[in-house]
Amino acid sequence: MNRYKIQSLVFCIFILPQLSACGGGDSSSSDTGTSPVSYTVSTSAGSGGSISPTSKSVQSGQATTFTINANTGYSIENVSGCGGSLNGNTYTTSSITADCSISASFKVNQYTVTASADEGGTISPEATLVEHGTATAFEITTWDGHSIERVSGCGGNLNGRTYTTAAITSACAVSVSFSLNSYTVTAYAHSGGTITPETTTVSHGETATFQVVAANDHSISEVKGCNGALADSTYTTGAITESCEIDAFFFPIAIAMLNDTGVDWCANNDTNKLTCGVNIDTSGFEGQDGNHGRDALARGGLLAKLGGGRAGFDFIKIGANGGALEIQNAVWKQFDGNEADGTFWSCVQDNHTGLMWQVKSLRADFPLHNARSTFTWYNPDNTQNGGGAGVRGGGSCYIDDCDTYHYVKAVNSSKLCGYDDWRMPTPSELMGTIHNGDGYSGELDSLDYFPYQQIEGGSNWSSVSDASYSDGEYAVIVGAKIGIVDNDAKQFRYHVRLVRRWR
Repeated sequence: MNRYKIQSLVFCIFILPQLSACGGGDSSSSDTGTSPVSYTVSTSAGSGGSISPTSKSVQSGQATTFTINANTGYSIENVSGCGGSLNGNTYTTSSITADCSISASFKVNQYTVTASADEGGTISPEATLVEHGTATAFEITTWDGHSIERVSGCGGNLNGRTYTTAAITSACAVSVSFSLNSYTVTAYAHSGGTITPETTTVSHGETATFQVVAANDHSISEVKGCNGALADSTYTTGAITESCEIDAFFFPIAIAMLNDTGVDWCANNDTNKLTCGVNIDTSGFEGQDGNHGRDALARGGLLAKLGGGRAGFDFIKIGANGGALEIQNAVWKQFDGNEADGTFWSCVQDNHTGLMWQVKSLRADFPLHNARSTFTWYNPDNTQNGGGAGVRGGGSCYIDDCDTYHYVKAVNSSKLCGYDDWRMPTPSELMGTIHNGDGYSGELDSLDYFPYQQIEGGSNWSSVSDASYSDGEYAVIVGAKIGIVDNDAKQFRYHVRLVRRWR
C-alpha cells in the first residue's frame, strides 16, 4: 500500500463520526450525524368546539396546521398560539422552534328575529337577538275594534296575545295581521208590527238602520236598544262596538173616541136648559141629545170617571214631568200658581178620547206656551198640505218662525210634559174640547182645566187643509167658543193648541 492510500484511509476514519458517508449528506443529519429535533404542539379548545388533532410533533423549523371545528350553533371566536393564523377553520402555525400551545375559544351564535304588524295593532319588540337553540316571545296589542287574524313565522305558536317562537337556529321573521271586528245586531218586533232586517252584521264603529212598520190597527210605541234613535219609521243605531239587540214595541190604536157635546139638558118649544124627564113637555122634540150618551149617564150618576170634569168629560191635570198632579180639584192661578198646590199644570189628559192636550198660560216664564201667540198655517210636506205649504213665520209669538210647522218642532224640542210627539189636532179633536152645553159661553171647564180656551174669542188652526180649494191655500179652523168649523187662508193668524195621543 502506498503512502497516498494510507492517508486517504485515515481521513475517512477521522471524518466518519461527522458524516454518514464519505460522499457527504444533508445539513440536518448527514452534516451532524445526529437524529432530527422535534417539538410538541399541544392544543386546548373551549366549550362549543374542538381542535384536530389535539397535539402534534413537529420538526424544528417546520410549520403545521390544525382544523378548528365549531359545534352546531357555535362559531369560532378566537384562535391563538404558536404564532399562527386562521384561514376559514384551518389554523397554520409559524415555523416551530420550541414546544408551544394553541388555544381556541367559541361563541354561541346569535340571530336577529324581526317582527312586523299590519294595520290594526302592534307587536313588540320589533326586533331582538336570540341565542341559538333558545326561543323568544312577542306581545301583540290590538287596536280598538280589532282582533288578531293570523300570526306566523319562526315556527311559533300563539297563546292569548303572546306569540312564542320555536328554538331559533337562524335569522327569521314574525308577522301578524289583524281583522276589524264585526258584530251581530238582532231586532225583535213585539206584537203589532215588524222591524227589518231581523238580523244584520255590522263592522266595528259603523251604524245600522232598521225599518219599523206598525200594523194597520197599531202604532209604534217605542223602539230601543243599541243606543239608537227613531226618526219616522227608521231606527238608526249608535256606533256598534259589540253585539246588541233592538226591541220594537207597538200599541193598538183605539177606535177614535169622541167626547159628548156637554149638552146634558133638554128643551121644548119655549125653554132651553130644562131638566130632562122631570115633568116637562118635550112633545115634538123626541130623541134629544140630553137624553143620550155620556152626558146623560153623568147626569144620572152612572158614569165612572178616572178624573174630573163637567158633564161627560173626564180629565186629569198633568205636570211638567208628565205625571198627574196630586191635587186635582184646585183652581188655576194666573201668575203665581204651582204644581205642588195644584194651581198650575202644563197638560190635560182626556181619559175618554186618549188624547193629551197642551195648556196655554200668560206667565212670562212660559213664553213658548203663551195664550196670546198667533201663527200662520205652514207645512212643507206636500203629502199633508193639500198642495199649498202656506206661509212661513207670519204670526206673532216667541219663536223665530211663528207658523204651525215650526211651533210643533219647538214644542217637541222642549219635551212638553216629557213628550216629543206633539202635533196639530184634527177638526174633530178640537171639537171634542168644546162644552156645547154652555151655549155661547161654552168654555170647556175654563179655569178648571183649560185656562184661556177662548182668549180674545179666537179660533184654532187644525192640521187639515180645506179640500174645497184646489190650490191648497186654505185650512180648517175651529172656533174656541162654540166649536164652529170654518176655513181661512193660511196667511192669516190664529191660535194653536197642540195634542198628542197618550193611549
